[in-house]
Amino acid sequence: MSRPLFLLAVLPALACSLVKDKQAAKEKLTKVSYYSDSFNGRKTSNGEIFDNNKFTAAHVSLPFGSKVLLTNVSTGDTVTVKVNDRGPLHRGRGFDITKAAFKKLGDLRIGIMQVSYQIIEE
Repeated sequence: MSRPLFLLAVLPALACSLVKDKQAAKEKLTKVSYYSDSFNGRKTSNGEIFDNNKFTAAHVSLPFGSKVLLTNVSTGDTVTVKVNDRGPLHRGRGFDITKAAFKKLGDLRIGIMQVSYQIIEE
């Protein structure tokens, strides 16, 4: 095989591999918990009214409006949430999420769940 043809055959595969590696590097592991219903109707840190039926989350430093894909590492179930609050206040947890978002990932009785997360929009 001539050198130009070899490069044309190999470059696309190499490019796909690099993109996958870059995406995998952005995924991180953390724990999430969900908000109590007592927060319904209160203002979040960005001024929105909290609603446990929406798909929102609290994070310590991500910009408000960031969209994050959360994946339950045990089941593969996913949900996308929008950051509109600050927290969580518990050490070792990366996000507090709404009950609706937690239900998409698993059973509420668990209370705390290990997830992988990827920022999909800042």
